[in-house]
Amino acid sequence: MFTTSPNINNGIAANMNAFNGKIPSTSSVSDAEIFRFAHFHNFNYNETLKDIQQKHDSRYMNLRMSRILLEQLETKTLFPLPGMKTIDRKCDVFYMRPSRYVPSEMKTSNVIDNLIYILNGLSQTKEQCENGVGFIANMEDWTMKNFSHDYCFQFMQALQGKMVPSKVELFLIVNPPKWFGKVWTIMKPMLSKSFAKKVHMIKEERLGEFLMDGYEQYLPDEFSSGWQITEEITEDYIDQRRYDEDSDNEQ
Repeated sequence: MFTTSPNINNGIAANMNAFNGKIPSTSSVSDAEIFRFAHFHNFNYNETLKDIQQKHDSRYMNLRMSRILLEQLETKTLFPLPGMKTIDRKCDVFYMRPSRYVPSEMKTSNVIDNLIYILNGLSQTKEQCENGVGFIANMEDWTMKNFSHDYCFQFMQALQGKMVPSKVELFLIVNPPKWFGKVWTIMKPMLSKSFAKKVHMIKEERLGEFLMDGYEQYLPDEFSSGWQITEEITEDYIDQRRYDEDSDNEQ
């Protein structure tokens, strides 16, 4: 568990006990969780308290690697990129291959759980909460069969912190099809003006404008410039998460 910085807004630092006192007595909220909510709301006391009361005990905040989630992770649709950072070397980065998700054949709830599970894992430390995360969507092989309005809406809601308090600071849509502008006209109204400014539609060759020097060594080999074997990234992530969750259960 980490503690909050002495320099943060008085509405949080001076009222940690007040937060805990107003949380339903059936649940406990750690200082780390309080900080995560507080930082997401820029240390606005009332907004933080309201969000904690609404979400801290939700299933999204407490996702574990169930059989269904494991099967979803094994599709290699969504996973973090260990070691990858944005160009300022602050944000951790996660990756998606949207063409692997077909709404007519798969449950939207499974891919949303996959996304939330990743966001939770990348929002554990003080630094992660402060810096936020970056997101790379590799649009190779993506067609309209991989799209539905409901799925898109839920996904955009999650990216904007409506389901769990995580800040996505960069959203790269890489190698979109030429006709993607039609989809963007549907997506954009789902985004706040501030979030829309974080979205960039680019060719793979421009990744270096947004990612750290040497990013290629952390990038999946599904990109022509990527060095990492995609299947090994996902297998290692699953193994690490299983180990971490088993260790938590033993404590």
